[in-house]
Amino acid sequence: MLSPERLIHDQEYLESHRRDLQYRVEESVSTVVQLCGNNAEEIVEAGRKIQDLCDAIDLNLGCPQEVARDEHFGAYYLLGQKDWPIVENIVSCMAQSFMVPVSTKIRLCQPSTKTVEFAERLQASGSSWITLHARTVSSRRRRQGAADLSEVKKLKESERLTIPVVSNGNVRVFDDLAKNLDYTGADGLMVGETLLGNPCLFSNDALPDPVDISLEYLDICRLYPGVATLKTIQTHIRHFIDFQCTRRPWFKKLRVALNACTDLDDIEHLLRVKVPRWRDMTMKSAEEGSEDERDGIDLEDSGVLWHLPPN
Repeated sequence: MLSPERLIHDQEYLESHRRDLQYRVEESVSTVVQLCGNNAEEIVEAGRKIQDLCDAIDLNLGCPQEVARDEHFGAYYLLGQKDWPIVENIVSCMAQSFMVPVSTKIRLCQPSTKTVEFAERLQASGSSWITLHARTVSSRRRRQGAADLSEVKKLKESERLTIPVVSNGNVRVFDDLAKNLDYTGADGLMVGETLLGNPCLFSNDALPDPVDISLEYLDICRLYPGVATLKTIQTHIRHFIDFQCTRRPWFKKLRVALNACTDLDDIEHLLRVKVPRWRDMTMKSAEEGSEDERDGIDLEDSGVLWHLPPN
């Protein structure tokens, strides 16, 4: 999700993302850039600065973050029916101005019955496909709980909608990919939050150790210097480890230590030296706790026994 304003006025921001877009695994892999905003002219100007490095440009109509509310874009501002004419104008301007296709990502409208109508109007405005994250923006826990995939199915089955529909939501493990597509009938599948924690999801392998994932990621960051900032790298590594270890007793220490790192070498030392040490201490504490429990000592109340979720 890129900011059109910063692409236009922040040269360092523009150069960083153009540099990022130049690193493709292979030419056959398509890349879609997502823009946010509510000003058609600004979005078009920004899109023209990166369209030569991508295969499509998506308009974000589903972001529920506070920044979207504050800056009047995404689901908080553009999803409501009173703002549909604004959205239609933006999509139309994008479709007429770019040399690559335009797509749109939305959440459920309120009431949800309006979602199909909104999608049809996006199609008429020039959207080449639509991604539906099947939750409403008002969901109290916007990233947890089940998405209503029946709404994706309903959208796909609409006779007046002829463009592809992409499903988004409810994917935690590899098997969920096929289940989602089989149920919804969607033409494609988008995965967000889960990939932040497990970037190996699509490989259908056993979930790798989060430290191994983090070290491999550091190698990639060194291979392509200047693409990700230190803050971005720290955030990604926190996601990798949080995905599997958020309830581990050492996770809070890791977050503090990770934030204190000043370069990649610091992060690597943390992962190779400190984290294994913390893990080993935790395992020893658990083993000692098990022995004491057999001796009739209740350590749960004393706070000595660590309760570890299964690996």
